[in-house]
Amino acid sequence: VLVFIATVSAYAKAFEGQTELRFLILYQIWNCGVILSVSVSKARSVREQVRVDVETKDLRDESSGLSNLLDLVCDVVVVLDEDLRIKGNNSRFSAMVMLHGRSVEGVRLQDYMPSEEDKEAFERCTSLQSG
Repeated sequence: VLVFIATVSAYAKAFEGQTELRFLILYQIWNCGVILSVSVSKARSVREQVRVDVETKDLRDESSGLSNLLDLVCDVVVVLDEDLRIKGNNSRFSAMVMLHGRSVEGVRLQDYMPSEEDKEAFERCTSLQSG
């Protein structure tokens, strides 16, 4: 704004009474408007990005905290993907089902259930929750 005032007053002294002065003043007003709108837009964008980053970090910290708590309370914690397959190589689960050294990543959790009845109950339960 100070640049605008200084520029307009300099133009007013240089072009006293001429029609170019009106054009230059309008041009400077337009420039200030563009700069102001770009600045406001960028500030909003940065503020939104910071908010998203903070929320993402909070969720990550919360998830990590819950995982640590589960690790303390449970013998084995199995993380499943959206297809209910074991996500990541889980050495504690491998040891629990006596598959020492073999990867369980990508295997359906219900494949380790002993009875068909348990498998069907698990699939019914998870399909109700996802649907």
